[in-house]
Amino acid sequence: MPDPLDIDRDAEPSDDASTSPADTLESGRAAVRLLEDVVGPVVVTMGFVLVHLEWASTARPRVVRLYLDREGGMTLDDCARLSPILGNALDAAEHGDDASSASLRALLDAPYVLEVSSPGVERPLSRRSQFDLHKGARATVRTHAPLDPATPQKTFHGRIVDTAPGSDPDDDRDGRVSLVAEDGAVHEIPLSLIRRANLVYEPPQAPQARAKPGTRVPGGGRSASQKAVNRG
Repeated sequence: MPDPLDIDRDAEPSDDASTSPADTLESGRAAVRLLEDVVGPVVVTMGFVLVHLEWASTARPRVVRLYLDREGGMTLDDCARLSPILGNALDAAEHGDDASSASLRALLDAPYVLEVSSPGVERPLSRRSQFDLHKGARATVRTHAPLDPATPQKTFHGRIVDTAPGSDPDDDRDGRVSLVAEDGAVHEIPLSLIRRANLVYEPPQAPQARAKPGTRVPGGGRSASQKAVNRG
């Protein structure tokens, strides 16, 4: 039951025909928020930022994938150091006697893999504040369903030009993002409908005043994702 904002790229469709798409998406949202409630405070205490969390319940093995960042950027050592700490935090949270612990035990009742990664230059976007932070940048947004029932389009490319809150202004996952495509079309996309969104890397442009005839401007390199796995 993948989250509408945090669906796993390698996940297979669910075989449970009795579950409606709406129920599946809502269950995914609840799972991601439950996991964030546990790991989020630990990440902040360690001096990092939780950029994005993905819960891939249909992958085999299942995956909890965390994208973290910090001032100056993540290193491989950071990922390797945080992975067991966050795994232990999830283990400890499962042994509580409250309703949240019971829900977490039910969610993580089968083996799963915990991955800690850097977001990279094409970082994922899932919150309204993240889209706000990157206004003007190019992004790709994939949705669970077409915005217009009359068309099959579920992938949108463009620049982030605006965001708006939803019914609850304090809910950073509620609202919409506006993308303007190269042809000038503006796509108003509800955050709740987003399957996956990420920035599109743009190589830095050399200053025009310094350009010389015949000079080639090298493209910027893409940082490799740094990943550590600690659970099976």
